[in-house]
Amino acid sequence: MEKLKEIIRLGSELRLSNRAIARALKISRPVVAQYLSDFITTGLHYSEIMELSHDDLLELISRNKRLGNQRYEVLSERFKDYLKELKRPGVTLQVLWEEYRQVYPDGYSYSQFCYHFQIWRNGSALTMHIEHKAGDKMFVDFTGKKLTVIDPKTGGGSFRGHPWGQPTDLCGSLLYTTKSGLDSSQ
Repeated sequence: MEKLKEIIRLGSELRLSNRAIARALKISRPVVAQYLSDFITTGLHYSEIMELSHDDLLELISRNKRLGNQRYEVLSERFKDYLKELKRPGVTLQVLWEEYRQVYPDGYSYSQFCYHFQIWRNGSALTMHIEHKAGDKMFVDFTGKKLTVIDPKTGGGSFRGHPWGQPTDLCGSLLYTTKSGLDSSQ
């Protein structure tokens, strides 16, 4: 804690650069920058900081971090529901973010919303590398809404496509994606 007070003294009273403070105290420059940034957000003067106990100083410095964490906690509580919602047709992260911003206007921007959601989703998923031989297998997944096909000869009578939606094909070794139409799932 004495190093924290020394960082604040060197930065606010002596106006040393972050690099000079880091060299003098033998700590990393980003740590110096973070502590000075936290100190500036408190709005206090160096003399007021020196009168605080170690616990009070730590509480004051870490207060802003907790406020940011509260915003994340509110968002992360909804991630399981978002994952279920994404399985429904027509639901995207953009739609979920717009609903989130209606409830929390001061919430995360779209890019940060997606970033935190992807980190959460990838953190709980196990992954494994699988070798694919060229031409050995083709993977098919059915996505989107059912496709409506109109007969060009008669111009009438629509035919409902595959009952599970539009097939998307993926060649395992090439990662080449195509779309094709099927009359049946057999």
